[in-house]
Amino acid sequence: MTQLQYLQDIIDLEIKSVNDMPKRKRERYLRIEQRVKRRYKAPSLPAYLLYEYQFNNQKISSLSRKLRLSYSRTYNLMCFLGVPTRNILEANRINKINNRLVLEQRVREQYGMSLYRYINKRHHKNDYSIRDMAKEIGATYQTIHNIMKALGIEIRTREEAIAVRAKKIQKNKKKKARKKGK
Repeated sequence: MTQLQYLQDIIDLEIKSVNDMPKRKRERYLRIEQRVKRRYKAPSLPAYLLYEYQFNNQKISSLSRKLRLSYSRTYNLMCFLGVPTRNILEANRINKINNRLVLEQRVREQYGMSLYRYINKRHHKNDYSIRDMAKEIGATYQTIHNIMKALGIEIRTREEAIAVRAKKIQKNKKKKARKKGK
């Protein structure tokens, strides 16, 4: 996908109109275009697709639900109209950003602190493992790991993690022994 940052990038795209379609398909997509103009106040279907997909980072699947089309028809429509589509790397980058934003909001609501403070506090001060943190806030190990790398939070080496785990196990054994002794 071409990165569209400037007005000239958009002007340089050769975006077609729905009227350029073969007659058999044109009538159907003209009805969809009318619906898009009414509902979303967009000047045209190609303009709506370009804006939502490129600048609002909508997925093709969510656009297809809004247009009441299948994913493949929406994708083929975008290709025919000349709306540039994302490659897998760009889609993954957007998903990672969205995952991070969702987690940031969840941590703020549950714990009243930023994601950076939460991870730093749990990982280094409270000796939580990445798996423990992931389980606690409802994320995957890999998501937490990627966020830690992106935020520049130091990740324990394997040896440090094993030592911390052994210390936790010892502490738990002592607690259980004290409870049995009472």
